[in-house]
Amino acid sequence: MARMKDFYKETVAPALFKKFGYKSVMQTPKIDKIVVNVGCGEAKENAKIIENVMAELAAIIGGDRFGLLHGGRRACRAVRHGAGSD
Repeated sequence: MARMKDFYKETVAPALFKKFGYKSVMQTPKIDKIVVNVGCGEAKENAKIIENVMAELAAIIGGDRFGLLHGGRRACRAVRHGAGSD
């Protein structure tokens, strides 16, 4: 995610500053967070899809360094088994 933030600061923000004619750097939009969402509706029939989705998501976000991908498994399980059926 640091590469995206650096790209935004070095390339996108100056382009926005020039395009919209801002008078101050503080007027350019800032990035708070980046959210990546994946629907796994097919996981009801095939549990192996979850592992494939997690692998693709790890490739997109640059790995699972912070353990962020594990919450999705619980959400997909809740969809698969029905909410509250633990």
